[in-house]
Formats: sequence, C-alpha cells, structure tokens
Amino acid sequence: MLEGQVAALSSGLVGPSEATDLLASLYASPLYRPDQDSFLLYREKTLPTFLERNVIPDAKALGVPLVGELLPRGIPRSSSATPTVRCAFMETSATAHDLEAALDRLQLRRAVTHSAARDRRALIDLFVEVFGHRMFTGRSGTMYAYEGLGSIYWHMVSKLLLAVQEVALGAYRSGGDARICAALARDYYRIRGGLGVEKSVRDYGAFPTDPYSHTPRHAGAQQPGMTGQVKEEILTRFGELGVHVQDGIVGFDPCC
Repeated sequence: MLEGQVAALSSGLVGPSEATDLLASLYASPLYRPDQDSFLLYREKTLPTFLERNVIPDAKALGVPLVGELLPRGIPRSSSATPTVRCAFMETSATAHDLEAALDRLQLRRAVTHSAARDRRALIDLFVEVFGHRMFTGRSGTMYAYEGLGSIYWHMVSKLLLAVQEVALGAYRSGGDARICAALARDYYRIRGGLGVEKSVRDYGAFPTDPYSHTPRHAGAQQPGMTGQVKEEILTRFGELGVHVQDGIVGFDPCC
C-alpha cells in the first residue's frame, strides 16, 4: 500500500539518493495510474466471485485427515486421493469460534473423537487461510469505490507529496549532491502535477481547485470536502516558499 512508501520517506531513514530510486520504482509499480499520473492506495486485484468463495482446495482439504474421514463414503473420486466434489465450510461457521464450537460437538462422536482433537488446530488454520482473515485491509481490499480497489486516495498522495518535499529540503539544506536535489525537485513537482489543481475538468472529473476524497477507476473525483489533502497542501506551500524557522527566527530560502 502507498502508506508504506510514505512511511519510509517520512522516517528519515531513507537518504536522498535512495528516495529517488524509491520514487522511480513507485512510478514503475502497479500502484501507478497513468491516466491520472498518480498512485493507487492499494494495488488492484480481482476479487473472487460468490461461488469461488469458501472453497477448500482438494489438496489442502485432504491434507487434514479428519476431512477425509468426514467425507461420505459413497462420494465419487477421480483418484484414491482427490474427491471430485468441492469441500467447503458450513454457513454456520461464520468465525473461527463457531468452527471451534462445531469441533467441540464433533469430539463427542466416538468414531472421530481422536481425529477431531488431533486435527483441531490444522482445521482452524485452514479456515483462516480459506477466508483470508489475516489479509483484511478494509475498504482498500474489498470494494471498488471510496479508498477501494482501483481508487486513488488523494489524502495519501498529498502525504507522499509532503514526504518527498521533506527529503528534498533536507538534502538541499545539508548541502547534498546538486543532481540528486534536482531529481527530487522534479519528482516533487511531478507528484504535485498529478493532483487536481493542475488538471483540466475533463481529466479530474470535477472542479480542479476543489478538494476531493478519492478517484475510482470508473469515475471522476468523488466525495468533495475539506479532507486531509488540504492540510498537507498548506504545509507544502510553505515549503515551496522556502519558509523555515530556526532559533525562533522565520526565514525564507526557496530552493526549488
């Protein structure tokens, strides 16, 4: 997610030269949206259809001996190891706790008491894997609007703009390599150029001077309001003017 690059740049641990490499990689990555010359919050992916959800791969299912024991004996098989039907968890198992309760009941059945106790952890782990519970990323990974898949979240792009400016100003004020400083300045203004204020109404899909929350792939800028984009924009304008405070004294040193 774009937060990772922003966090790295803001940490102070990424040097000016490394920052230019990071930004070059970002423009070459799946996060880049050429039509907006800006960045997605989260790389796109294809969500499974309804019928593709809650399907346990055969190899994984039969990797847990208890599953094989629970399959009806008359079920057709394409081989001695692989069933030709889909295995899935029952709809009553909405959470891992529900599955544990079902396993508690299963352990009362003498025929599978030992297997249910032995394979308990393996089946719970399989449940978590099938539903991807540890991969949850909120709206960014589950829907196609707001800050979802295919969407640019303008607040995060503004945070990236500010982070790059911090690195660029730090390099300049510490007497860094002039070529690196110039490269960081170009990166900064390219990121700024991808924001709405420098776009046409046709490209932005809204009034370019108005702040918006996000731009999904299927529409123009959405959800107007004084979002966090505004805060970062104010800070970066001070940086562009070269405003800095040192020992209680306000100074101006525009460098790019």
